[in-house]
Amino acid sequence: MCAAEYLYNIVQSGYYGIGDWQAWADSVILNNDTVDSWIYDISLAKSEDEFRAVVNEQMTVEFEIKDGRLSYDSNIIVGYYYLMYRENRMTRSDLIDILSDEDSIASDSDIFDIDVSKVNHNELDSLLMPFLKKALEQKRYLESYKLSLKG
Repeated sequence: MCAAEYLYNIVQSGYYGIGDWQAWADSVILNNDTVDSWIYDISLAKSEDEFRAVVNEQMTVEFEIKDGRLSYDSNIIVGYYYLMYRENRMTRSDLIDILSDEDSIASDSDIFDIDVSKVNHNELDSLLMPFLKKALEQKRYLESYKLSLKG
């Protein structure tokens, strides 16, 4: 796993937007004497298309991706959706809608076949907690990335 992949997941989920990925990259740059060039490119990316191009390039280098297509971890993204719900950035109704929508990223997740509209709050919490834990692991990695470069 790499920072580019984790960054892609958090942006794909909608948890991070332009200002967030730029702030992340700026923090990495400011806290380290040397950083990889892709971090500068993330800092300068002004659209999701520019962001995806940079991440795609970095993941191609790190993972030797041959087809040039980015992929995301839908289970991690479900975790970010749930985090947004817990942070009041998404309503329960919106969360249920996105988890049930066959056209959403969540349709590839392990939870998609469960009718989440029929579960109570505690059951929903129990169902989504494993997804949240994985998303938080990636988020913590990104937050500590700037420190991990110092040697």
